[in-house]
Amino acid sequence: MKPIVNSTAPQTNENGFSLMEILIAMMMMTIVMGVSISLLNRFQTSYRYEEAYADAQRNARFALARLNEIVRSAGTNPTAKTTVNPTDFAVLQSPTTTSGTAVSSASIQLKSDLNGDSLNTTHVSADSDVIVTSENMILRLDATNRRIMMDDYTTSPVTSTPIADNVISLTFTDPNGSTNTNKTIVVTLVAVPNGISRGDSRYREVSYSAAIRLRNR
Repeated sequence: MKPIVNSTAPQTNENGFSLMEILIAMMMMTIVMGVSISLLNRFQTSYRYEEAYADAQRNARFALARLNEIVRSAGTNPTAKTTVNPTDFAVLQSPTTTSGTAVSSASIQLKSDLNGDSLNTTHVSADSDVIVTSENMILRLDATNRRIMMDDYTTSPVTSTPIADNVISLTFTDPNGSTNTNKTIVVTLVAVPNGISRGDSRYREVSYSAAIRLRNR
């Protein structure tokens, strides 16, 4: 007796995705990619803003530290000659504003006698003991270029050196300005992030202030 052999071949399902299924899958992939790109753009924008503000803070701190260094050196007089180290070696420049005994200005003139020649007309060489090399300078705000400048009046023509950029406000205040004692100068500055306009909804300013005790008074 011969065995019965099933001659019917096994059936395989060769049906693929329908056009509708492919379209739905592509639509879902497009939505996912769109959301991902949107989130990435938001992250990059937020990072750019925060980095700009962090840079503004670093710039403001640097500017204040540099101004502290310069203002504190005013009145340097190695020979201790009273005729060249008067009480007005730190002079607030016009225009000034007055509030009680305090006088404020956007610029200040600083004088010293770094080489002991009884004058304040020399620009000395820099070394480890001399940080500020001019005996007669003015610190001021260049509002047009948003920059703090140091003008050296011992050179002809006057030499201007930038101290810090992206600063929109600079104020020097002598709390006892009316008495001309010049014991302390209060410096206040406002820095802004580079590349972010004032009309931007995320625009922020960075303000720093420090009371600088004059070393040579």
